Amino acid sequence: MLQKLESIATQIIASSGQDVTMALPNLSIFQQKQSGNFDGMVYHPLFCVVLRGRKEFWVHGENVPFTSGDVFVISHDMPIPSKITDASPEAPYLSLILSLDLGMLHSLYDEVGSEITEDLDASSLSKGTLQSDWAEPLSRFLGLASKPVDAEILGPLILKELHFRLLMSPMGSMLRNLIFLNSHANRIAGAIQHIRQHFRETVTV
Repeated sequence: MLQKLESIATQIIASSGQDVTMALPNLSIFQQKQSGNFDGMVYHPLFCVVLRGRKEFWVHGENVPFTSGDVFVISHDMPIPSKITDASPEAPYLSLILSLDLGMLHSLYDEVGSEITEDLDASSLSKGTLQSDWAEPLSRFLGLASKPVDAEILGPLILKELHFRLLMSPMGSMLRNLIFLNSHANRIAGAIQHIRQHFRETVTV
């Protein structure tokens, strides 16, 4: 399944002529043709599949590597230094990035809330390997990129399925915390959202 995703993603990004392309709503393809140095940036909630090459994050004072077949989930808006360590013009670093819809996650709470409990050991950056529960719907979703009518009708359904699969997976513990009412992560997410919406306002001390 990884090879299928890599093949489809390579075709899409080659036809776009760009290193970053929005294949579908919430789904981007990213490639980089050379290795680089650590660069700090703010990551928004996302699910990423590394299809080719190697990427490293600097987290809590250590390098966390991700190679072909690895996946990671970032649950909060957070700054993380990262760099591409294995990429070349002949074999660019390639990844799929699914931007997570927190509104969709909250709507799922109404349907599966009874199955959700808070996990105090959850991390805002979770690492794992690509599983069929994610790969199969992700492949179907990516396959809609060349079928606009199908994408309009079926895309939202598959996108919801992907959010559900991630939410209920072992890697989804912090995502579950985000929508678990009165959890610590839920309160942090609310504070981050408030800051983003009101950061231009004057603060009285």
